[in-house]
Order: sequence, then structure tokens, then C-alpha cells
Amino acid sequence: TYASEVKNYATSRKALQVASQIATAAYSGKDVVSLAAGLTDKLIRTADSDSGGVKHISTWGNVLFDEVQENIASPREFWGIQTGYPQFDQITGGFQPGEVTVLSGEPGVGKSSYAMQLCMGMAKSGVPGAIYELEMSGLALARRAVAAGTGVYTRQMLTGKMSREEVDRFVKGWDRFNKLPIYLNDDSTWTALGIKSDLARAIPKYGIQWVMIDYMGLLGDEPNLPYVERSALISDRVHQIAKDLNVAVVAIHDMTKAGMNGEASGQSSVAGSRKVLFNANQI
Repeated sequence: TYASEVKNYATSRKALQVASQIATAAYSGKDVVSLAAGLTDKLIRTADSDSGGVKHISTWGNVLFDEVQENIASPREFWGIQTGYPQFDQITGGFQPGEVTVLSGEPGVGKSSYAMQLCMGMAKSGVPGAIYELEMSGLALARRAVAAGTGVYTRQMLTGKMSREEVDRFVKGWDRFNKLPIYLNDDSTWTALGIKSDLARAIPKYGIQWVMIDYMGLLGDEPNLPYVERSALISDRVHQIAKDLNVAVVAIHDMTKAGMNGEASGQSSVAGSRKVLFNANQI
């Protein structure tokens, strides 16, 4: 946000310099028309974006050719980040950098646990990722993840009532979990903008390629907006995280009452603005 403000001020200063030159020429009686024509291009370039404007389509056509050439040289079954779930990876090709996958379902159905297993699968294949856990504590998430991987129930961990064999399974599962390239924050006050800023710092440091947000409805962006408007804004910002930082985003999201009651199915059961559907690459 600060960088954007600095950029806007710099653009305004450049525009004022051009305007000042035209004003000076007008007061001095010079040929303003000729001068303005010469400064028009400069003014347009001043307001131009960092992308440099439109480019010939061959720019991307050449990138596509190189990509296909590389894939022909090294054929593969999956072209994204594999989760370790063969059927999921077969359908999706794996999680794709720059894309958003939304997981939606009724409360208590296991969305967070399922998302965590997908993320652990990516981490087990050596792909680092980040988890922003707004709903539960990091300890609770770790407890659930180790339980899913070892078959030792969370209740057993909490009571300490485990057989020797269960203790061995827990220790081995805990050791595997502890070595995964996963970076976690369980602060419940995150905003989408804050996550983007944090990732900009963390990606060069840890090599993060995927991100899990649990869940979108708890992000604190613009809390005074009506729910539908706020969900649209958050969806846009989560989409920007994926696109601008080139990471695969797994975002857990609410379901409508109609969806929970079985009165709606498919995409119509996803809560909030329709922007959530448009911004997601997979639901």
C-alpha cells in the first residue's frame, strides 16, 4: 500500500512538470500547440503502467512455444504441485501456481483437515508452503495433522492414554511432521493485504510455492462493509495474492444455508459474492 502511494505521488510530480512546461510556454507567448504536441507522448508515458502497455501477442506465443518444447522433452503426468492424492491430482493436474482453489462445505465436514492433508502432501514432495490459520490454534492444527497421519486420536494425545505401539507411531509421525517445509502463522487478525505483504517477505526466504488460508470469511479486510461486498473484496485480494506472487492458493470458504440444508448444490452453494466463483480457478 505504501509503495503504491509513493508511485502515485511520483506520477503526479511528473505530470505537474509536463503541465508546468505547457503553462510556462503559454505565458511566454510561445507556440503552445507545437509544444503540447511534443509533450503529449511524455505525458502518456508518465501515466503508463509498469507493464509497459499492450504488447504483441507473439510475446506470449513465444513463451508458450518454449513451455511446450520443454514439456515434450520431459513428459509428465501432472503439471502442477502434486498433493499425494492420485485421484485429486489426476483431475486437477495438481495445484497450479498463480491460481486459487476454493474449498467450501458445511461446518464440521472436515474442510480444514482435508486441506491440511493436501498441503502436507505437497510438503512431503519437497515443495515449501505457508499456512495462515485464522480459525484454530497452531497447536490444534498440528495435533489434528499428526493424528490423521498416525491414526493416534487427538483424545489419546490429550489424555496420554496410549499403548507402547501407539506411542511409537506418534513419535515417528511427529518426527515426519516436524521436518515438513511448512511455515505457519495462527494469528486471527490477518487481512488479505497483510498476508500478501508477509508472503512478499517469506517467499524469497523460504521458497514458498503454495499458500493455505483457513478461512476467507475470517480475514479482517474492511470489516464495516456489508458481507457480500466484503467477500467480493477479499476474493479479489486473494486472487491477487496468487497471480501477483505466482503461488498456488488453497482458500477455505463458507457455504450458504441453502447449501447446508441440501436445497442448493454445486457453485450455487458457495456463500458471499459471485466474485468468489469468478476469481476461483477451481471450486
